[in-house]
Amino acid sequence: MSKYEAIITSLNENKTGFTPQGKASFELNEQRLKISLEITGVPAKIMHRQDIHGLVNDRMAEPASMTQDANQDGIIDYVEIEHISGQPLIPLDEAPQRLDFVADSYPVANEKGNYDYYKEVGIDELVRNFKEAYDGAKLDLAKRIIYIYGVAEDVELPDTVQGSNPHAMLPIACGQIVEVDEG
Repeated sequence: MSKYEAIITSLNENKTGFTPQGKASFELNEQRLKISLEITGVPAKIMHRQDIHGLVNDRMAEPASMTQDANQDGIIDYVEIEHISGQPLIPLDEAPQRLDFVADSYPVANEKGNYDYYKEVGIDELVRNFKEAYDGAKLDLAKRIIYIYGVAEDVELPDTVQGSNPHAMLPIACGQIVEVDEG
């Protein structure tokens, strides 16, 4: 069995006022991938999209920082993270193995701004769909990043924030996935 984890830290806290944090854990064996996230400090009572991002050319993805703020608006937006972290590859939604990115099937934070997420998926289906969607690329979790998105519609964002739905898709936290030594 292989184990991976990511320590989740905040992004854009200077503009959103939120400092999300948490941990993601992955256990991978020949048949299953178990995924769990424990997240605190996110905007309450709204859905939070969460995806695994990466590059499909066998390069290591890196988490975004203010260095990626290309338009200098003080916010790292969805478009800006893709340059260093790659595209969203796996949705951490109701059915990650399908790679469907269904907009309304992500976790909703409770009134305190916390949520837990747990899924167990068949590895064969996930790997098959992954290879088909990304031209034979390897799953390779240790080269990936988790992003969590979403602020309430009443949060004031500059007009320069890019993306099809800037509030729902504003990155608010991320973490580098690393393999954990079991020894």
